[in-house]
Amino acid sequence: MYTPSPERLCSDLANTFHSSIYFSPHLAELLPSALRENPMDVYLAGRLSPAGIVSGNGASSLLYSFSAAMLNRRVPLVWDAISPAAAIEARFVAIDRTLTEYLPADLISGESMVLAASLARKAADACAAEGRPMFGALKNIEYPEPAYLALWHACTLLREYRGDGHIDVLREHGLSGIQSLVFHSSTPMGMPMEVVREKRGWSVKDWTDAAQSLASLGLLNGAGQITDKGLALHWSIESETDTGSRQPFESLGITDTRALSDLMQPMVRAMVSNGLFPTALLNVFVTSENSEQPSP
Repeated sequence: MYTPSPERLCSDLANTFHSSIYFSPHLAELLPSALRENPMDVYLAGRLSPAGIVSGNGASSLLYSFSAAMLNRRVPLVWDAISPAAAIEARFVAIDRTLTEYLPADLISGESMVLAASLARKAADACAAEGRPMFGALKNIEYPEPAYLALWHACTLLREYRGDGHIDVLREHGLSGIQSLVFHSSTPMGMPMEVVREKRGWSVKDWTDAAQSLASLGLLNGAGQITDKGLALHWSIESETDTGSRQPFESLGITDTRALSDLMQPMVRAMVSNGLFPTALLNVFVTSENSEQPSP
């Protein structure tokens, strides 16, 4: 059985803090009208903007569990409507509005925020970009101010650092993008199929075919439920990803890693209690007790 380490618990909190941007209405409000109608266009503009004007296939190499066909359709339309630089600026403005809306004033302006930002930045800045394309793209962006924005940016760096490493592990185990998404969706902490399939551009047939291929490997049963063999592989993948992504927390040391978690717990709890995250996803985007992250 997989037991989450203090480093993984801290990583999960950073992921949840970062993910606040995906459930805020403010980014869509700041983007051109051509992008507002499709939530995926909003997502792609924000998530891909640090990498510059990537093609659909380039985006597919970064967003492993998204349909390449969908990305080849949508990504060019995004860059026709907005520049990466403008999208980066819009994302910072949007998260500024989101955090000040969902976090209490004493957390936003308190010393705990300043210390959390300092620790998270130390962790993120200790990491090298080699083989981590999403993380590397983000390292080109200067930290914003004030401290709560710096914390969000550091958490974004930490999330993408682990996400890049997670993709490497999935590929080492022979799981394609769609297989990894179907597989993760079958786990207790996975995003439900009805939430992710269509949004990430996959058809019902794509999903069914991937589920059947996973069943042929003994990872799912005929009903699409994860097997004991599949669950063992899932925890192995998580453990291997943790091992490959330990650098930021090794740089902090165990005491400061635990301190960062302690500082971020009330922030994440405030986001949850104030209704930022959909109820259907509270098993994914919550505090460290869940010890899971969504598939990249």
